[in-house]
Amino acid sequence: MVSDNELYVLIERVRATGAVVNVTYDGDSTARDPRGFIRSVQVAGLRGIGPCAMSPLYAAERLREVLAVGIGSGEDAQVGPVCALFDAAKVGIERHRFSTTQGEFTVSYNGSKIIRYGDDIRMRGGEFVGLSDSDIAGIVERLFKYGCVYNKVEPLHLKAAL
Repeated sequence: MVSDNELYVLIERVRATGAVVNVTYDGDSTARDPRGFIRSVQVAGLRGIGPCAMSPLYAAERLREVLAVGIGSGEDAQVGPVCALFDAAKVGIERHRFSTTQGEFTVSYNGSKIIRYGDDIRMRGGEFVGLSDSDIAGIVERLFKYGCVYNKVEPLHLKAAL
């Protein structure tokens, strides 16, 4: 649970770093705030969070995490020292090609399988090729730092196995 008051405090702390935070309200007149209850929070300009709109509860969790491990904005920002632990050499890629134009890949980190994705196979230079190993390593690095809400993958640096 998170109260609107606690969320406002977190939002102000993040805004103080230079991040842009957009808050949408539901317009419910029974709320203490005349705008209503907070419906979603969107953060931009803060590495380690955003840019998609989040529910108030998820936003509070992410803001707490980012504020706990470090704050950054702009190109040179760091989420915190924990992100320096990512090692691209530990990324494993297992490709599954069903046909010339269809395929998937399973990614792992440090020997632990994470998730399976559809490959983006396109005609390049006269042949059909999928994502490069460096593109896939970039996906794993983002999972390592931020996780993936849609696919229900926690940030990998939070897992005790690493």
